[in-house]
Amino acid sequence: MLQSHPNPKVAWTAAIVLVLLLGGGAWGFSRYQAKDTAGNSANTTSATPAVVNAGSWAQSGTSGFGSPDNDTIFAFATFNGMLYAGTDRVSGGQVWKYSGSAWTQAGTNGFGDINNQNIRSLATFSGSLYAGTWDGSSGGQIWKTTDGTNWSQVNAAGFGDAKNTNIDSLTNYGGNLYAGTYNNTDGAQVWRYNGSTWSQSGKTGFGDANNYDIQSLATFKGSLYAGTTNGSSGGQIWKTTDGTNWSQVNAAGFGSNKNDNISSLAVLGNTLYAGTENYADGGQVWKTTDGTNWSQSGKSGFGNASAISVLSLTANNGTLYAGTWGGPDGSQVWKITDGTDWIQVNASGFGTAKNDATYALTAFNGALYAGVHNAATGAQIWTTASK
Repeated sequence: MLQSHPNPKVAWTAAIVLVLLLGGGAWGFSRYQAKDTAGNSANTTSATPAVVNAGSWAQSGTSGFGSPDNDTIFAFATFNGMLYAGTDRVSGGQVWKYSGSAWTQAGTNGFGDINNQNIRSLATFSGSLYAGTWDGSSGGQIWKTTDGTNWSQVNAAGFGDAKNTNIDSLTNYGGNLYAGTYNNTDGAQVWRYNGSTWSQSGKTGFGDANNYDIQSLATFKGSLYAGTTNGSSGGQIWKTTDGTNWSQVNAAGFGSNKNDNISSLAVLGNTLYAGTENYADGGQVWKTTDGTNWSQSGKSGFGNASAISVLSLTANNGTLYAGTWGGPDGSQVWKITDGTDWIQVNASGFGTAKNDATYALTAFNGALYAGVHNAATGAQIWTTASK
């Protein structure tokens, strides 16, 4: 169930309409290609990206953890020396954990509720691991575990509003856990947890109902940053220094409403990076060193408009990695170390076009792990760890 928007039908309907309008075509059920009619952004900082088939990747575990129903890895987190992964599954999303040698399921499907079909986000806070869900019935839920096996719910579903269907992002900031929601009626919300009670942080939609999703959260130079989805004016980035008052720090969509989603945020050194979704030109990466002034890093779609979203960003050993939704022959992983030149580091799709979206990237035990959507065989996890 490939999802950029929480409901995959929304994403794919938009993609199909765009393909028809632009005269492009689809490459099979689980792939999308848009024709670039506008060209790449003039605000680029690199030449044509270099492509490297690193050859050092290996699959970790079995596809879909043994079931094609687990078709997406949405999130990773490290907790108590183990790597955790959250999946999408119609019969209830699953959490799996990895010891370095084998994957085992951590808890029950959907935490006992079939409506928790996605484990959308994972984060650690105050000695516990937290998981955020998509529940289209009663609203997104947040569950925690202290032992990696037994889970308990810590919020009212949807924070009391079923329209908060998703907990799309979680992060630890300033001694509190923060959660970003999806709400396509009133606008997305940020909620703050001190370990016992939840309170809303800032205004719904940051005052604009068109900000309907907060898919990314990151801490940078003492402030918390949140990236929104806004199909009207373009994705926005907001920051807070006190956990209550928020201010916008980018031009919506970085000046183009085609950048409708801030899909990912990550920090490398003294620079904050933001990945966008752009159905027309290809996903973009933007960067800032002061939290206010932004410049584009590299070309839209890394030089190909079919890479419509930079779904994931993570830093490891002085290098920033980016994972795409779409691209020639499947999802791609790119890296940058100097802030300018991006290099592809995987074979597209890890060898199959059916691996069409890298939703999650993380570092674990010094290696890079990529969580990839595959609707045919089930989600796959690929790693640079030596075998």
